[in-house]
Amino acid sequence: PSYSLYARPGKISHFKKVARKLSPIIRMKVSSLTKKLRQKKVFVWLKRKLSLAQKKRIEALGLKGMGFVEESKRFYPQGELASSLLGFAGVDNQGLAGVELSYNSELQGEAGHFWIREDALGYEIPFAKDTLQALVPGKNLVLTLDNVIQSMVEQELSLTLKKTKAKSVEALFMDPQTGEILALANKPDYDPNYYSNYSPFTRKNRVVQSLYEPGSSFKSFTASALLQEGLTDLNEKIYCGESVRVANHLFHDWKNFDRDLSVTEIFEIPQTLE
Repeated sequence: PSYSLYARPGKISHFKKVARKLSPIIRMKVSSLTKKLRQKKVFVWLKRKLSLAQKKRIEALGLKGMGFVEESKRFYPQGELASSLLGFAGVDNQGLAGVELSYNSELQGEAGHFWIREDALGYEIPFAKDTLQALVPGKNLVLTLDNVIQSMVEQELSLTLKKTKAKSVEALFMDPQTGEILALANKPDYDPNYYSNYSPFTRKNRVVQSLYEPGSSFKSFTASALLQEGLTDLNEKIYCGESVRVANHLFHDWKNFDRDLSVTEIFEIPQTLE
């Protein structure tokens, strides 16, 4: 669990003094805390999702007008593994990216409603909570990812990224018989437990959210049409140079092959005209 700190401004006398004491513990600026404490509200959130250690340090200060609400917190035990696919959840456990966002309504469930009784100082009275509407737990979601394959792919991508010094590298492994995704990885990636420490580019699932040239995948469409119309066969030789002119545009291949290739060989050899 995590602990969210709230304040009741009406019960606090010295806002700046309180802010100075809290600032180093919850890592907020004194000015920001003071501004929150000066709000003319009965209840104000100061900091959500604090650790047990932070909670104990604040309680040791003996400040009046402070309280905690115990909350659940999404935790990703495997850190960076499949992070670009899984995504992450925000402070209220709402999905903000990846599978967490796509299936948020199924994973989140429904909130419950309760009556809470408080004492004269505004603190919750133990064992005096009445349920108005029971909460509905979220559903479980089982993915087709294979942890072993995913881990191996990510290790290889990390090595490739380091070796090539590329801006990013991506990989997708799919079962061709079922269409199940066995592994999907991006490097660099991030730890969803600390997602706010990373840039939008690093958090992006570039396999599915970036645009790529179709490249050699379009060979199958062109060849299928030519074969169906009887305009070529798999053994026909076609000269492949370093460029081809279409109307007034000259497109260059990545390599000057300068030889005849069969239709079968053209499928085997990567070619990209730019």
